[in-house]
This record gives sequence, structure tokens and C-alpha cells, in this order.
Amino acid sequence: MQGGVDGLAHGVEDGDAFDLLATPSRGDTGDDLRAVVDGVAGLASAGGATVTVLAADTSVFEDTSRVMSEIGAMPRPLLGVVHAAGVIDDSFVAELDLDRIERVFAPKVIAAWNLHELTKDAPLDFFVCFSSVAACLGSVGQAHYAAANAGLDALAAYRRAQGLPCLSIGWGAIGDVGYLRRNPDVARYLQQTGVSPIPVRDALAAFGKLLGRECSRIVFANINWSLLVRANPTLLSNARTASFGVSHSDDGKSGQVLRARLLGMAAAARAPIVTS
Repeated sequence: MQGGVDGLAHGVEDGDAFDLLATPSRGDTGDDLRAVVDGVAGLASAGGATVTVLAADTSVFEDTSRVMSEIGAMPRPLLGVVHAAGVIDDSFVAELDLDRIERVFAPKVIAAWNLHELTKDAPLDFFVCFSSVAACLGSVGQAHYAAANAGLDALAAYRRAQGLPCLSIGWGAIGDVGYLRRNPDVARYLQQTGVSPIPVRDALAAFGKLLGRECSRIVFANINWSLLVRANPTLLSNARTASFGVSHSDDGKSGQVLRARLLGMAAAARAPIVTS
């Protein structure tokens, strides 16, 4: 498991039996991380399992290769990969530079590719990437974050086309761990704009079921479409989301909603809408 160690403790029940190799992401450091890892290890040991933490920056190929060599020397084989790392660095497009883009892309896309390259010949049962609903819907100030998650979705499609296991899960807002736990103002903003937080235990319960899906990508999010369309009416001009927005919109009372609908139509189809 790469990244996401904070949320793991909420999904481990006393007596769960599994062996876990964790490589914390760049943001998982210090005493808080050690407390989480110790707690997970205590619960896992009750089921006769082990938790091993390996320090690595998986966005660096040599670092990832070293960790894979250490895993290869262990008595049990590697059976699966969960790539859950990510960095959020909100910025409007006009303010983005290569450093900020790389800061977001490196732990997600580059790390995912390194893990792919170093495990593509291994007989894995699963390879899971934690993407975001932002890759499908976009998000204000997160063009680079949305693009990075779309990169994970693309990797999943690529691996499956090669006959390799992979699932990219576009998570919605996970409310009680990680970034949103540390930034409650952001959590409140997301809920006001239609992206409701998901309890981490519900997300982890869903994760177990999603693993069995025969597809390359799937989204698991709690969306209030009425609020989301009001916050981002351009969703009505997107073929993937227009049908959701129309049924939950404000019945055309908003000029923004009408404008978005018109922009999504061919020019010849606009006049009847405006004159009706």
C-alpha cells in the first residue's frame, strides 16, 4: 500500500488477517504516522498478520526499485498494490507553474507508473489506484489535480488492455481522515457545493466490493446534483453529466444554467430553445 496509511486504521478490525507492506506518502510523517502504524499493527497481529513499513519516495524510480527488491527478498510474494498517495496544492490555472504541477503529478502519476513498470511481470491479484471524482467532474482550483487523477484512470485502462489487473477508483470526499479532516473549511465548502463527505468506514466497505468489478475505472461519490449544478453550471454542457444536471437543476430559472445548456448544443439547435 502506497500512501493512505492514515485511513487504513479505520478499516482494520480486531483479528483481521493480512500481511501489509506500507510505503507512506510524502505527507505521512512524524509521530502521528507512527501512532497510526502501531495501532494497525496491533490489530493485525491479533489475526496472525504483520505490518511492515518501508520508507520510499515512489515517484523516484530507483527508490521504488529498491523497495521492490526488499519485498522480493521476503518469504511471502507480493499479491497486490494499492496506490493511494496524493498531494493537493490548489491553484487557479493562471497561477500554475511547472513546479506546482510536478508537485501534484509526481506522487500520483509518476509513482503509479513506477509501480506499474516494476510489477508488470508479477502475478498480482489486484492493482488499485485511488483516483478522484475530480477527474470526471473537475474542481475549482484543481485543474492539475484533476489531470493527475485522469492519468491514473488512463493507466488503469492501459494495464487492462495489456491483460494486467487494474482498477482506478474515483473517490468522492472522504470526510473523517486525511486532507479533509485537517481542513474542515474545505469539507464544508465541498458539501455546500454538492460533494457530500463519505465516512471512511463506508468507503472502505465499498472498496472491498469494488475490487471485484470487471472494469478499469469507477467513481464512488455522494453527489447532490442540484447543488453541484448550481455551483458549476458548465456540467450541463458535458455529455457525461448533462442528464444528471437537467433532472436536478432549477428548472431553467438560472441564466447560468440556460447559458450552459446552450453552449452544449449545436448552433442550429439553440434558436428554438431561446424562442420557446
